[in-house]
Amino acid sequence: MQKTNLVLLIIGGLVLLGAGYSLGVSLGQKGIEQTETALSDLVGSKVIGKLTTTASGEITEISGRNLTLVNEEESLTVLIKEDATFYRSLQPEEAETPQLVEMEETSFEEIKVGSQINIACELKADSSLEGIDVTILLK
Repeated sequence: MQKTNLVLLIIGGLVLLGAGYSLGVSLGQKGIEQTETALSDLVGSKVIGKLTTTASGEITEISGRNLTLVNEEESLTVLIKEDATFYRSLQPEEAETPQLVEMEETSFEEIKVGSQINIACELKADSSLEGIDVTILLK
């Protein structure tokens, strides 16, 4: 009799564990969907102008206007807008005031694999990022 009770207790525990896991996954997915909807509504709002952020790292790939950068082993690919602005940091010996970091306007073509860059990005309604301002940093 004790073996039967033990087996039933184990089976009941496994059933409860499985039900709890299913419920947790279901609620977690629902929370993610609600967050995505809220973000999409926020980004698409007429009240909010633009949501921006920055991405920085080393360029590992250039494909069309897509730049893939890596920072601490994490990678991100950002599409750069056609009308984006580009700057590069000047070496101290090139600058009029060596103590300050000066910038000069440049072009997309100056970006090379291995360049350290900073990209000002606009968050789009589909949760993608679009580069609006690119700075090539000193190494």
